[in-house]
Amino acid sequence: MRIFALLEVMNETLKNNNRLLRLLLPQRMGGAEPAAPPELPEGVVFPLKTVEEMEAFNTKLDDETVASSSVSVI
Repeated sequence: MRIFALLEVMNETLKNNNRLLRLLLPQRMGGAEPAAPPELPEGVVFPLKTVEEMEAFNTKLDDETVASSSVSVI
């Protein structure tokens, strides 16, 4: 059952990421060059390779600064 729950979480995350991508792409296509890419918060490394890394990252997202910094990098 745990695998199915994790798959549901991953599916919901994918949907959210797709929604964000659709919102961000038109901004990128506006012609202006983006500034230097922001850096990931300390301790955050992509891609996440294990369930444990995903769970640790999910915990870090409780911090609004980490969440907004991570989204701005992606």
